Amino acid sequence: MAIPSTNITFQDGNLGIISGGAGRNQAKVGVSAGGIPGTVYAIGSTTAAAQALVAGPLYEAAVQFLSVAQAPLFVCPSTQDSAGGIASPLTLTGSGPPATVTATLAPFQQILIKCSTAGAVGTAAFQFSVNGGAYTTAVVSVGTTWVYRVPGTFTNLTFSPGSYRLGDVYTLPTTGVVSASAPAGGPNTITQASSPVDMYQVSVTIVTGGAVGTSQFTYSLDGVFVSPVITTAATYIIPNSGIIVAFAAGTYVVGDVYTAAYCAPAGSNTTSVQTSINALLANPNAWECVHVVGTPSSSANAVLLNTAVDSIMQTAATNHQYVFGVIEQPTVGTPGASSVDSADTDSVIATAWAAVASNTGRMMVCAGDVELVSPTSGWNLRRNNAWVVTARMGNSKLSENPGKVPLGPVPNIVALYRDENMTPALDAARLMTMRTLPGRGGYYITDGHTIAAQGSDYSSSMNVRVVNRAASIAFSAFSFYLNNDVRVDPTTGYIDERDAQQIEKKITGILQAQLMGSPGSSTDECSSVSATLSRTDNLLSTATLNATVAIVPKAYFHTINVNIGFVNPLL
Repeated sequence: MAIPSTNITFQDGNLGIISGGAGRNQAKVGVSAGGIPGTVYAIGSTTAAAQALVAGPLYEAAVQFLSVAQAPLFVCPSTQDSAGGIASPLTLTGSGPPATVTATLAPFQQILIKCSTAGAVGTAAFQFSVNGGAYTTAVVSVGTTWVYRVPGTFTNLTFSPGSYRLGDVYTLPTTGVVSASAPAGGPNTITQASSPVDMYQVSVTIVTGGAVGTSQFTYSLDGVFVSPVITTAATYIIPNSGIIVAFAAGTYVVGDVYTAAYCAPAGSNTTSVQTSINALLANPNAWECVHVVGTPSSSANAVLLNTAVDSIMQTAATNHQYVFGVIEQPTVGTPGASSVDSADTDSVIATAWAAVASNTGRMMVCAGDVELVSPTSGWNLRRNNAWVVTARMGNSKLSENPGKVPLGPVPNIVALYRDENMTPALDAARLMTMRTLPGRGGYYITDGHTIAAQGSDYSSSMNVRVVNRAASIAFSAFSFYLNNDVRVDPTTGYIDERDAQQIEKKITGILQAQLMGSPGSSTDECSSVSATLSRTDNLLSTATLNATVAIVPKAYFHTINVNIGFVNPLL
């Protein structure tokens, strides 16, 4: 016999839509320089985010959320299984004779490497210090050639075979070249491979012509904020970015511009993402949605990620954790690890998602990049709109459409790389997009979609958020009655009407208190909600009670038709 339990089944199709949990708490998974993969951190401030995550996409996404939303945030770093890199070579735009500017990647902070146990790789152990901080606990090397990512960085060190000496210290500065051991004489067999800290659009502009050492330049990481004038040299380290630009011998011409796109590291392996989300679900902190920070390399890979995350969301629901996932969809121009996306046109994206549907709408897919102001650096960096969609949901009621115009334009956006108002295609494909609104300044979310099937009651993000909250409340309220004794009608054997009404009144009251507050209040989430018990359950034989929670959602103005014209008051 199974133990006493309460089960929640989601019904669909009751709203007649024509085809065409945990409040606002949120979670994010992704790659960061700091933090332990698989460990959950509660982030309530920019300071807390910096202490836990240090730098990188997850850190930036967390700070962006906190700058807008007034809701708790939980983050879980993912294993970095996809290195960042240069998405396109430095390209010259100008009329001058060709003079080459190249780029390499290095640590964004200095790293010290100390041998704490002598021996060959597989025996030797090492400690690491980042940016002058304390040394870590010793880490024993593995195998015959050992690759290790230094915590707090995006740098992988490769220890080739050699006999490492106790106490030897190697320095890896931001130039990217590992020094000889100190004291001298140790094996010179450590190399590094680093990723840029974030997604940058680098431009180097020649402002004074001449040879290297005479000519001068400025640089920008976002195409907006420009550095002071700098004299060219063989190499120049762009601070805190992990990027080094190199000026080859030649004559540089005023006005020439060298550009390149850089991609941040990612936890693109679905297993890494699943591990982090499962850690969040195992944590006692409650949240309503998880944003997977990082854009897959293609529509096909985005669909695969959606499938993997959706599977976890569906399993969570069977375990009475009513949550949903948010993932990013690349579009034309999105930088990748080795190239800029040119394949994911609107038609390709729409086709990729046409046959995909999440049961009860447990997934949202965001398509289209925005130029977003970083609260930490002030740079305008290219981000998927999931960054602002999740922040808007964290700062609004469950029942509010994230595209609700009275909420105002989405903050921190400088420009759109894709405007659904100008090229309508992906809103109809059930993806979350951004738009301009004629006659109004700023940028808006087009509509609140999930990737549920067309016509599903769960096709709107608002319905999903409200029903998830209702399910959590109902589960708790009904569970109170497990093993409770009730009277049965001596004639029919069904539940006694007096007891049925008493339970219905109690649970309906709990639901209404949390979902039907006064108009405009934080708990004003639906038009009506009620609980009803079955009157035909054979309780004496089955000990099973069936019940229904009925929610009447709010309605939304999707189209407004207005007639306008002249009238003659005398006619």
